[in-house]
Amino acid sequence: MVKSLFDTNVLIDYLDAVPQAQDELTRYRKLRGHTSAAVLLGTGAGIAFFMLVAHRTGNATAVAAVARIVLSADFVFTTKAGTVQPITGIALARKGGYSLWDWRIFWSIILYLVTGVFGCRSSGCR
Repeated sequence: MVKSLFDTNVLIDYLDAVPQAQDELTRYRKLRGHTSAAVLLGTGAGIAFFMLVAHRTGNATAVAAVARIVLSADFVFTTKAGTVQPITGIALARKGGYSLWDWRIFWSIILYLVTGVFGCRSSGCR
C-alpha cells in the first residue's frame, strides 16, 4: 500500500475530534516551520553571497543589476518565509506548552527582530 503525503481525511477526523488527527496535524505544522526556516536561511545566505560577489567587482553597474535581482528574490522568498516562521513558531510553542518568556524562545524572538531590523535597513525599507 502506498502512503499518501497528506490525507485530507485527517482534516475531517480533526473536526470529528479524533485524537490521532490532532497529532498528525501537529506533525505537519512542525514540518512547515522547519521548511520556512530552511527557505529563510538558504535564501538569505544566497542573497548575501551574490551581493558580496557583486560588491567585490567594484563595478557599480554590476552591483546595481545584482541589487535589483536580489531585492526581487528577497521579496518573493524571504519576506514570505519570514512572515510564516514567527506565526507558526509561536503557535507551536503555545501548542507545546512553552511560555514565550522561556529564555530560549524569548532570545530567539529578540534575535529574529534584530535580524529583521538590520535586513530592513539594508534593503532600504522605512
